[in-house]
Amino acid sequence: MVSKCFTLHAPSHHSSPFLTPSTISKLPCPSRSFTNFSLSTKLRKLSNHVPVEGSKLIRTRYDRCMQSNHVLLRCSNSSSNYEFEPDPTLTNEDLKPTTPTQRTFSALEMASLWVGLVVGVPSYYLAGSLVDLGMGWGQGIATVVAANMILLVPLVLTGHPGTHYGISFPVLARSSFGIHGAHIPTLLRALVGCGWYGIESWIGGEAIFLLLPKSIKNSTLCQSLTWLGTSPLEFLCFMAFWLAQLTIVWKGMDGIRELEKFSAPILIFLTSCLLIWSYVKAGGFGHMLSLSSRLSNKEFWSLFFPSLTANISFWATLALNIPDFTRYAKSQNDQIIGQIGLPIFMGLFTFVGIAVTSSTKVIFGQVISNPIQLLGQIGGFTTIILAIIGISLATITTNIAANVVAPANALVNLSPKLFTFRRGALLTAILGIAFQPWRLLKSSESFVYTWLVGYSALIGPIGGIILVDYYLIQKRNLCLRDLYSRSGLGAYYYSRGFNVAAIVALVFGVLPHIMPSAMTINDDKAPEIQYQKGVKQFYDNGNLLQRVPKKYILPPSERPSITNMEEPNVAMQNFQLPIIDFADLIGPNRSHALQSLANACENYGFFQVVNHSISDEVVRSMLDVNVRFFDLPLEERAKYMTTDMRAPVRYGTSFSQTKDTVFCWRDFLKLLSHPLSHFIPLWPSSPVDFRTNDSTRK
Repeated sequence: MVSKCFTLHAPSHHSSPFLTPSTISKLPCPSRSFTNFSLSTKLRKLSNHVPVEGSKLIRTRYDRCMQSNHVLLRCSNSSSNYEFEPDPTLTNEDLKPTTPTQRTFSALEMASLWVGLVVGVPSYYLAGSLVDLGMGWGQGIATVVAANMILLVPLVLTGHPGTHYGISFPVLARSSFGIHGAHIPTLLRALVGCGWYGIESWIGGEAIFLLLPKSIKNSTLCQSLTWLGTSPLEFLCFMAFWLAQLTIVWKGMDGIRELEKFSAPILIFLTSCLLIWSYVKAGGFGHMLSLSSRLSNKEFWSLFFPSLTANISFWATLALNIPDFTRYAKSQNDQIIGQIGLPIFMGLFTFVGIAVTSSTKVIFGQVISNPIQLLGQIGGFTTIILAIIGISLATITTNIAANVVAPANALVNLSPKLFTFRRGALLTAILGIAFQPWRLLKSSESFVYTWLVGYSALIGPIGGIILVDYYLIQKRNLCLRDLYSRSGLGAYYYSRGFNVAAIVALVFGVLPHIMPSAMTINDDKAPEIQYQKGVKQFYDNGNLLQRVPKKYILPPSERPSITNMEEPNVAMQNFQLPIIDFADLIGPNRSHALQSLANACENYGFFQVVNHSISDEVVRSMLDVNVRFFDLPLEERAKYMTTDMRAPVRYGTSFSQTKDTVFCWRDFLKLLSHPLSHFIPLWPSSPVDFRTNDSTRK
């Protein structure tokens, strides 16, 4: 708390002006070269009212911060009341420090922000993925909570200058990177935000699409258009969701605050309803939380640390631009207490995700980790309406706060005359469409998550530079006037507006991330990289194959033995194709047939079925349409590439006996088919008769 500041007196007599010092311990006008010793020495001289010539007094950056034409710098509290004339090219109403009347975020409203951010489809998946990897439900929750407790530290530390000075992330970056150098970190953060804004908007549109009546989803509007890259109906759902978000964004930060505030209780209520439903249907928490750890201690710790890192990175980008929100907090206590909500809400929502996902095994006989599919499975008009409202609201509250504010403020900082927050938010939304998220997600999910998540990881060094500068170099003292000045004498002008030291540190910080990616990109045509496109891509582009990649050649120790060592010319029978007799499934040998089927799936990855009672005509038509699917261009097949093991449609390639549990390198297409009426609309729309032929039952 700063109660007073320097006051420049102009006495009525004609003596030289002098400065009267007062409380100065937290004066927000630091000097990098002005030490505490020299400061106290000069102040002792001034306190004795020794006349000092103005031209000699204004020498250091500290003094220049105090000297201005028609400027009165007042520091009355942590909000840093001020009056000065900022450079118009560096500020507008959205970049100026917030005034006391604009600081309306209480601890409850800061916590509500995190409720809106946490409750969403990605967070629901988060702990479920850890359970899929073998963790117990308690271990999964503990991992998520531990990660967010760690993340809470940079969140609170980076949020401090936002609340103390009322400045946004782009303005704070000026103190570390320079008046012009600040564009580097802010635009990097903006690019990631724009990409994720488009992807989250597409996910929201897909939620609407998947919950539409089956009659609509089976119409011709669901046929994919090559030039568009998706079906007209899916694109319309995406645009409807995009426009719904725009109405909130257009209201600015006040609209976002109101959205988060009033959405929080609704999202908590709907989440509670889902938990109660699963509790009743599954018969209590005993069945819901019956999954135990499948890992040994050694296996758990080898999984724990990578999982911890992945969970920390979940909100890492928001930890960078959190001043965009804390600048509206009423006090430091409000921003700190409010942000403690992150590990609490993440822990609670993770519990819901694990409990509900586990309950689906009891209720439906299969694990359903996708909340959208689960809600569609529950069915009922009321459920569908509540599901659309809940999922849309959850996605909007996450998407706007996490992916709009930072890019909008970065654009305002880039050109304060051209952009306001509204215009920046509108351009962010348009860029989200330009990213064509439906192509990114369907054509190469590995590209999206490798590039965007990897790109987000590069932001870590930026956060480190800003924190070191603010706490260790600046000692939490910033000169507001120089943050809005292009003067060469300003404390943050550095070398023509760029802090070379910070930029060099950033380069060295990101090199470990960039170099492996660059090597991969440059070697994109190498056989070891081409394998990701599948074995058929090799066949179709035989001229690319100059040698057989080592990763496709099984070591001798892993190869199946197919010859008799005593009689080399006689083939052994130890490598036989598994044959499953479906007639046994309705007889006394049912349990044996099911066990044989399970063994074939686990040990071979394929099998032959006999006595299946399916006509030859149906089998031929199914084989024909599937062959034509694999003959489609790679871009069309790649729409269905995904790393989600439970996706309704999954296309990919597998070649490793030890990793993929297969004896041959094969491209595969996996379809979920029960209940058939629910999954057919999600199956490939090309070839045009694919859904009809593959769903035929005779």
